[in-house]
Amino acid sequence: MPKIILAGVDYEAPAEVCNAFTGLSERLDSLTEVQAERDVLQVRLDEATTLVATIPTKVAEAVKARNTLVAMASKVLAKETVAKMDSMEDSDIRKAVIMARFPDVKLDGKDELYVNTCYDLAVNTKGLSAIAKQRLDSASALHGAAGEQRTDGEEVIFVDSRDGMIQAQKNAYKRDVK
Repeated sequence: MPKIILAGVDYEAPAEVCNAFTGLSERLDSLTEVQAERDVLQVRLDEATTLVATIPTKVAEAVKARNTLVAMASKVLAKETVAKMDSMEDSDIRKAVIMARFPDVKLDGKDELYVNTCYDLAVNTKGLSAIAKQRLDSASALHGAAGEQRTDGEEVIFVDSRDGMIQAQKNAYKRDVK
């Protein structure tokens, strides 16, 4: 008589029972494999569901970022370029803003971080600060065109006026006191 092994114990059984047991055992193994595949697919479905749930937020953030970029670029760029912005990529708009503000900047071969930093600088820099402009205006009013004027960044230096002030201080003791 044929034997079957059940839980590590050998049993003698008729051939029909052994064949049925073997068939059921194979179906059980197949069912276990299908359940494992189902578990993997369930994990993937959960991940996809989570991803789909975040899409509206990501789209809203991207639209907001694009609108902000277009609004900032519209303030700096020429009308012809503003009209073409709908067909431009975000990086192209940033580069156009940089080139409009700083025409001497070379962006060829620069990475995205460099371009973004230059863009932030171009958008947030408004030329001379209000304080530097006030210094320039008041210095021009006080000294007129008498001194040699040199501009280093935002700092305005009046060379002759400074030298004159230093000489006056050095010779102050020589003057008559009234």
